[in-house]
Amino acid sequence: MTLHLQIFKPWVSEWLARSIIFAVLMTSLFSFSLYSSNTKIAATFYGVDQLDIQYSVVLLYAVIVIFLTLDLRIIKYFRVKDYLIFGLALNILSYIVCFYVRDWGVFLACRIIQGIVCSLLCNIVLNLTFARLHPSRAKLIGYAVFYGGLQTSGPICAIYSTHMLEYFNFNYLFAGLIVASIPVWLLVWITFNSAGRFSRKVPLYHFDWVGLSLYCYLCLIISYISVYGKFLKWFDNFKVIKLSVLLLITAILFTIRELRYKHPLIELRTLKVGNFKAGLLLLTFFYVFKGTIGLTYVHLEVVLGVSPVNMVPIWLANITGICIGLFTTARLLIMGKPIINLVIMGFSCLTMYFIYMLALLSSKGEVYDFVLPLFFFGLATGTLIVPLVIFTLGALPLRTAFNGSLLGIFARYLGFCLSIMINNQLLASFRSPIINKVETQPMLVSSIRNYYSIIIVTVLIFIVYLITCRAIKIIKTKNRRQ
Repeated sequence: MTLHLQIFKPWVSEWLARSIIFAVLMTSLFSFSLYSSNTKIAATFYGVDQLDIQYSVVLLYAVIVIFLTLDLRIIKYFRVKDYLIFGLALNILSYIVCFYVRDWGVFLACRIIQGIVCSLLCNIVLNLTFARLHPSRAKLIGYAVFYGGLQTSGPICAIYSTHMLEYFNFNYLFAGLIVASIPVWLLVWITFNSAGRFSRKVPLYHFDWVGLSLYCYLCLIISYISVYGKFLKWFDNFKVIKLSVLLLITAILFTIRELRYKHPLIELRTLKVGNFKAGLLLLTFFYVFKGTIGLTYVHLEVVLGVSPVNMVPIWLANITGICIGLFTTARLLIMGKPIINLVIMGFSCLTMYFIYMLALLSSKGEVYDFVLPLFFFGLATGTLIVPLVIFTLGALPLRTAFNGSLLGIFARYLGFCLSIMINNQLLASFRSPIINKVETQPMLVSSIRNYYSIIIVTVLIFIVYLITCRAIKIIKTKNRRQ
């Protein structure tokens, strides 16, 4: 019997094993987007500003990015069952604290814990998924399942939290997560083999703790500036200048440390590979474009006056688009279709979404008018994410793939922070308490329209570039055959 099959007990069926793996994934991801669509209610509950609530989301993302660097070593050190039992129990404990304690500092501490657990569980879920699939399709289907769960967790949480907050206080969102997580914890405890491992035990030595500290400072500073930069008036505020200088110094020290240290936290020499750098750039821009969905929700809620409960149809359309995009992409990749064709198709869907939104952005409209564009947005997201990840990591040798994935998650995090920064810049004047909201609505709509127009031009440039690269490759292939 191979090592990965020993992780589950012999009586556990294949579909039960896969269901448990997916349940572990989703319960860990739900904490990430739990209240993103209801920041006003969360801010009122804790007595803080909406920017603080936004920072708690970005902080969790930063913690995930930071602790993923530890994950591979920890997986090799602990047994799989002990690892999962501890992670899920820690998550449940943090949910219980969030349910009973109404303190902002304690809440942020719990968010850090949830970020650590999410990073630890996500990577092991990927390994468990790869182990259950045929080697020729393992990574492709594994990525489709993982990123499918990641992309759909946002709208699923939005639907859940919106309906829960119609009847209960904000802290009851965590009660729902407790109820969902306890059965998963019990299933892991019952079905997993106590001695199951992915590999032999590797001691936790030669780890770059100094590099981890610098990386931690780097990510946390980026998080703070991206959320509060506009509120602090950027470089008119000495605090932003001080943090920016500290960010630059930390980045330089981290780079020097990683290039010189024998066992670096992240192997930065992988950035010398041209296609890998191109993949990271595409991932960053993709997440910047993806973050514009927040502006659409603001337009619906603020300009058109649509309540979150009535947004369920567009969230369902988004989920449907993501699932169709992922399934279609996975099938086409299995059939051997070129990745660049799928990337072009995905960016084309994204262009259709933005063009459609330009036509709809006005002071009048119905929620059902936005169902089709949000479907295109989900279709673009589902179509792009797996090909971009495979293209990026596929440019590297297998031995450096884990380092590539760490840089990939950092690129996605950077794109997410940039989108937060841009959205806050556009919405800053509207959020001001001394501004008449009715008078500023046309200005808000105009700002969003201008931003979407810039994105359309940028995406079209990407598409033209990709088509040109594809055409050159086809011509070179024909010339070689001749």
